[in-house]
This record gives sequence, C-alpha cells and structure tokens, in this order.
Amino acid sequence: MAGRNPGEAPVRPTADDTALIVIDVQEALAAAMKEKIAEKIIGRIVVLIEAAKILGLPTVVTEQYPRGLGQTIPAVREALGDCYLPLEKLSFSIQGEGKIADAVEKTGARHLILVGMETHVCVLQSGLDLYEAGYLPFIPVDAVCSRTELDWETGIEFMRDAGLGIGTVEQFLFQMLERAGSERFKAISKLLR
Repeated sequence: MAGRNPGEAPVRPTADDTALIVIDVQEALAAAMKEKIAEKIIGRIVVLIEAAKILGLPTVVTEQYPRGLGQTIPAVREALGDCYLPLEKLSFSIQGEGKIADAVEKTGARHLILVGMETHVCVLQSGLDLYEAGYLPFIPVDAVCSRTELDWETGIEFMRDAGLGIGTVEQFLFQMLERAGSERFKAISKLLR
C-alpha cells in the first residue's frame, strides 16, 4: 500500500472497507489494569467484536509473547468465537511481524479499527506503522487502555497529532452504519444499550 502524507486527515470508516484489529487483550495485561477501567474497556471491545460480526468486518487478533503474558482473556475469546485465531508477536507493532502484516493486508481493508492494550505501546506503534503503510487507523478511546491514565492520555494525544482517527466505539459504529432503520442498525443499537 502506498504511504500517506503526514497530517492528511483520515476519512470515516466504512462497513465495506474496515477491519477490526484486536491487539494483545491478554490475561497478564488485563490484570495489570485498574479493575474498573479494564471492565469498561473489555466491555467495549466485546461490543465491537459483536458489531464486527453483524457488519461482516474481518478481524485480526494478536497476542504479545503469550508464554509470558497469557492468552487473550476469556470474555474476548468467547466473543471472537471462530475468529479467535491469535497471531503471536514479539514486536510491539503488528507491522513488525510479517505474518500479522500479511494477515492485515489479506483483509483487503483500508480502514482499521485498533483496540486493545496498551495504548501508549503496542496500539500506538501499530497505529503509526499502519498509517505510514497507507492504512487509515481509527482508535476508539473507550476500547484501548494503559496501566496509567497519563500513558493512555499521551498515547491518544500522540496518535491524534500524528493524524490517526480518534473517536469512540459508538461513533465509529454509527459512521459505518450510515443510517437508521436497517436490521444491522437495530442489532447494533441493542449492543450499545
């Protein structure tokens, strides 16, 4: 994919050209988060996974050094169902692992919604590298987290300043839906209640 110019504003995600990338929502990382924050973030990630199924979005799942950090947490694995085909990585950026970069490319999507842990490390580095590779990454702030609020805030600010799309789960879902009244709208609206 051809690179984009720094500062070029991302367009909104569309249902026919978006993939969901679930980055490192693993047992040890989730346990290191503040409990209430982890619960909220995991809940929003599950909503996005369920919505991705309704919208037909391809999904890629990564796990950072699973021997040390454990598997993807059970709630997310359950939501993923047959989509739980984790790709192991040591690189912080998903673009640093050829098999993951290939899996992302094979989705055929130009827009990528990145969720997971941690905002200021793996999500940030993945987003920047994907942006430089010509993708349009979108980061829902309510579906990414870090161990500290400062790291989360600076990670989000850094990605916004770099030109990545920053929003919320609900915002991105309604952008992909485009209009009310459809069966997909009704199903996704139920998820958001």
